[in-house]
This record gives sequence, structure tokens and C-alpha cells, in this order.
Amino acid sequence: MIEYPIPGGGAPPDLFKGFRDELANIEKAEKQNQEKALKMASMIEQADQSAMFGGDYAEAQQMAQWMTEHLDDFANSTEGLIEFQQMAQQLNNFIDASEAYKKQNVGTAAAGAAQGTWTGSVQRIAGVNPYEANGFRDTKSREDYEMAYMSLNQERKLQFDEQGKPILSQKGRVENPFMPQLEELEFEGGFEWFESNAKGHRFPDGEKDAKAWLERKAQDPRLRNKIARAWAKSQGNTGSIEELMETKEFMSAALQNFYDNALASFKSHSGDPKPEEIDEDKTLTGRFNKLTTGEFRLEDMPEASVGRMESQDQQGIGPNMPLAPLSTGFETFYELRKPISTQNLGEGKKIIGFNVDGYGKMYLSVQQPIAPSGEEGLLDGESGTEIVVVEVKAGSPLEATMRRHVDFDLWQALKSQSEARMQEIEEPKRGEKPGATVGKVINEQAPKAEKGGLFSRFFGLG
Repeated sequence: MIEYPIPGGGAPPDLFKGFRDELANIEKAEKQNQEKALKMASMIEQADQSAMFGGDYAEAQQMAQWMTEHLDDFANSTEGLIEFQQMAQQLNNFIDASEAYKKQNVGTAAAGAAQGTWTGSVQRIAGVNPYEANGFRDTKSREDYEMAYMSLNQERKLQFDEQGKPILSQKGRVENPFMPQLEELEFEGGFEWFESNAKGHRFPDGEKDAKAWLERKAQDPRLRNKIARAWAKSQGNTGSIEELMETKEFMSAALQNFYDNALASFKSHSGDPKPEEIDEDKTLTGRFNKLTTGEFRLEDMPEASVGRMESQDQQGIGPNMPLAPLSTGFETFYELRKPISTQNLGEGKKIIGFNVDGYGKMYLSVQQPIAPSGEEGLLDGESGTEIVVVEVKAGSPLEATMRRHVDFDLWQALKSQSEARMQEIEEPKRGEKPGATVGKVINEQAPKAEKGGLFSRFFGLG
């Protein structure tokens, strides 16, 4: 292999420094946990220096007391002395066996967490799993071990035979009371492993970074062992895990399966974010649709005169003077979803439609009772009312009323829409009909004309 010099000289960069630092932190935390567990086990060992467990001690004490109380009964004959010596020997043997039993099952802190003893269980309870590297865990709980210890220390009553002689028992000495109950660890698989272990990690270069991180993690012997065991089990391979891990083909397939599943988890979190839900009431189109139900084109209205609004601060459009699109920039009125009644109009009158011209002036469609003078408006014979078109004068109370219902942004959008149409009418584009782009201001497309609204009912066009 040709070695190329590093530009500028100096030592080559340590590409795996971050990985080694991470491993060092993990090993440091594990070492601290092990030291804590060892210290706890040492304290237990020192506190448990009595020679026997409580149950055996109670039997031996009661036996010795009985023999002391009945010493005179045995001293009266040679046979009695021989029997006493035999009982004493039995007691000594019982004590020796009991001390050995306790020493064996209490164990020592130095022997570690893997030993099947009381001090070993203390370290396991503290969080050390000495069987993990081999793919196992202890299924016994703290309560299981504590109950076993308390059972051995529970006081037992001395038993007697038919002649009234004491009998030493060993029924309290359970075989291997602190032996762990091992269960093979089920490896959760690459997907779930990544879900649990990649939290908080950032991968600026996406999948490439995630794959490199996974490859570094898979160098950990414990994780590598789990990957191998899970793959062997899935393939029905019952060979020795140690030998399989030395087989290149086997480990390549096992690791690739792990990487594929882990990256599937990565991809499930790195996709495009869900589109943010939009509150329609906060959009211009949403507010417009909430205010109106549609629009009505003036050319569809029957030919009739336009009435005059009787108001000192309002100027109506005179009889037989239709609104010219060239001067207003609109040819429809927007129908209000809910008609507006206001004292500024007068009794029996209500606003049923509106629009804004290219200069920002608003025009209203007002429904009112037919004028007594006989002057005709746009008639609705069934209801005895007429429709009049009113220009809202700037600064008038009626303008203030309308601005409470039609917000500034919507007012400006309608003004821009009418202004654009006025320009198109004056200078139509080649090959395009005047008014072709009307309606592009409000969310690219204004509400389409609707027939069958209030206007249709007024004029009998439904």
C-alpha cells in the first residue's frame, strides 16, 4: 500500500477518536457500577460473620441446652456417658457442616457477581450482569434472593424422637439457594436497538453517517455476540457461537442484517416532516369563505332601475346607471353568508352583498322595502323588497361597520383584484380576453360564481 504524506506534515488524523472516547465513557460508567456493587457486597460479607445461618444456629443452641440440662441423667452409667459423647459428636458434626454450608453460600465479594452466592446476588441486584457477554441474564429478582436469605435465618424448633431424645435436622439447608436462574437474552433486532440507542445522536450526512456509527458500535464484543446469536437462531444454526463468530461469511450476513434493520429505523425518522395543519380561519381564503357564500354576476341580473339610498352621508347610484366594470374593476357582488343589519342603513334594510373597486371604495347590495313613491329598484315581488347598490363613502359610519366585518387584508386583496382587472380591460393582452386573470389575488383563485344564492332567490332565477 502506498502511503501518501499528510499535507502540511504532522501526524495523520485520528478518525476513530470519537468512537474510542465513547467506549471509554461506557467502560468508565460500567467500572464505577462494578466498584459500587463490590463495595456493597464487601459490607454484606463483613456484617455476616456469624458462623451459621439462624435456623441451624437455633437447632444447635437448643440441642446444647438440652444436653446440659440432662447431663446428670447420662452420668449415672457408662452407657449414658457413651450416648452423651455420641450426641456431642453429632452436635459438633452438625455445627461444622452448618458453618461450611454458610461459608459456601455466602461467598466472598472478591469472587465477583457471577458466583451463585449471597454476595454474588448482591452485586447482580446492584446492576451488574456478568452473563450478558454470553447472551444470558439472571431472572431472579431482589425479592427472590432476600426471601431465600430470610428463610435460612428463620428460627427452627428442635425435634425429638419417640424416646424424647433430640434430633438434629438439615431441612433448612436448601441446595444452592443463591444460584442464579439464567435465561437467554432475546436480541431485540437492529430496528429496536437503533430506536433505543441512537437517541440524542445527530447524523449530519444522513444515512452515510448512520451506517458509519453502526459499524463502530458493532465492534463492541457484547453487541457483536448478540447479533451473532440472533442471526444463528433465525437461521436455525445450532453451532458454537464462538466458532460461528470466527466464520467470515456468517458474521458478514449477521452484521448486514443488523445494519439493514437499524437503517430502516433511521429512515423512518429522517423522512420529510408531516405537513403542518393550517387553520383555515387564519388564511385569507378561509376568512373570505367564512364571510361569503359565493358571487353573482351583474350581467345575469334582470334589466331594471337601481334605487337610490335615502341617507345624508351615503350617495347612491342613480336610476338606470349600471356599474361599469371599466370604472369599478369588478363585475360581481359577493353574497354575504349572513346579511348585515345596522342602524346606519335604517329600518327594514340589510346588506346582502359587497365588493371593492380598484381604488379601495366599497359598494354594497342592500335589500330594502319597496319605496312608497313607486320608484322601482331591482324587484323581488314575493317579498315586497328591492335591491339597491350603494357606494360607501370614506370615513362614514357605514364604512366603519363594514370594516368590522371585512378585515383590512381581505379589503386590500379585493382592491388589488379589481385594480388588476381594470388594467386588463384598458390594455388586454394579445390573444387573451379582458378579465382573464381576475381572481388570482385571493389564494390564486377567487371563489367561483354561484347561482342559487340570495340573489337567485330574490330574482326567481333558481
